[in-house]
Amino acid sequence: MDGELKGILKAFSAEVEENLIATGIVSIDGKLGEYEAHTARGRTYNVERSASIFAMIVNILDKTLIEVYEGKEDVGEMLVTTKKSFYIFRAIGKGAYYHGATFTGVTDMERVRKVMKKYEPLFAERL
Repeated sequence: MDGELKGILKAFSAEVEENLIATGIVSIDGKLGEYEAHTARGRTYNVERSASIFAMIVNILDKTLIEVYEGKEDVGEMLVTTKKSFYIFRAIGKGAYYHGATFTGVTDMERVRKVMKKYEPLFAERL
């Protein structure tokens, strides 16, 4: 991976820092490209494990969409919410890589989406 990805993730993090736990680039096969971790509620945040689980979720969703739409339907964005956190993932380019971000508490997800869209071409150029 290009070392510039870390710098771009740091810039993204600075722009959406409110309640950010971590952000990273993950390939569809579960390999971690790069990540920027912040706080993890007083515990160690295992980004490698999160990357592999995320890839499984995207693959399952992709297979589900193929069944529902009777053909290939690309995953563009995925938002998962829990009582304590938000997880948002966006496809980069044709979907071989995804940019993910995890937040706690109240977060303006529309603003996060806009910032993710802004950074997508920067990631795509380096992948």
